[in-house]
Amino acid sequence: MRIRPLTPGLDWDQYLDLAMRSFGPVDESRMRANIEPIVAAGQALGAFDGDRLAGSALYLDMRQWWYGRAVPMAGVAGVQIAPEDRARGVGRALMTALVDHTAERGYPLSALYPPARGGAARAVAAHAGQAGRQEA
Repeated sequence: MRIRPLTPGLDWDQYLDLAMRSFGPVDESRMRANIEPIVAAGQALGAFDGDRLAGSALYLDMRQWWYGRAVPMAGVAGVQIAPEDRARGVGRALMTALVDHTAERGYPLSALYPPARGGAARAVAAHAGQAGRQEA
């Protein structure tokens, strides 16, 4: 498995197939319009088994405020692993590479809202809080 940045010459058919198998039906034109600028900015990585895209992840340029100061934060999103490659270390390798990639680009923080607490999320993230609502 080779991890490398996705490039504008990306095989979009493979990317869309992976997205549909990971997340269900997607609006192809909308997804491509949203992802193309992220790929062009170098904010997406892919896990490749030969020429086959086995997984991908991206990050969004975000900020968190600490003591009145904006600190760069990589908002991890779009993590997708082909079903046949799950539980084989692909997610862990991809997420580790993404954290290294964002750190090299000056992001001391990253955030991931995982739909589950296993696999790739557990490899690089610690549970730091929860969303909730209180009413008086």
